[in-house]
Amino acid sequence: MSDIRTDPPQVESYDKPEPMWLRVIWMVILAGLTSLATSLLIVAAVLQVIAKLVNNGTPNDRIKAFGEGLARWFARTARYQTFATDEKPFPWSPW
Repeated sequence: MSDIRTDPPQVESYDKPEPMWLRVIWMVILAGLTSLATSLLIVAAVLQVIAKLVNNGTPNDRIKAFGEGLARWFARTARYQTFATDEKPFPWSPW
């Protein structure tokens, strides 16, 4: 009787994990970018308050869209910096 293998063939992974020293460098860079992004968030919030005051309580759609994108970037950055993912945020991935 022939020996039938039921195990799936092993596939070699060519994705090598990022060296720890390189990840730490990216984390330091992202910490600086997070500080800059916090300043942008404050500016966007102030501009949105002014827009709402000027436009009878209607927020500016472009500022809202920017805020949503910035919130996603903060979340992706936090996941990368806490090792929840290996995917780096923008500018290494789409906005």
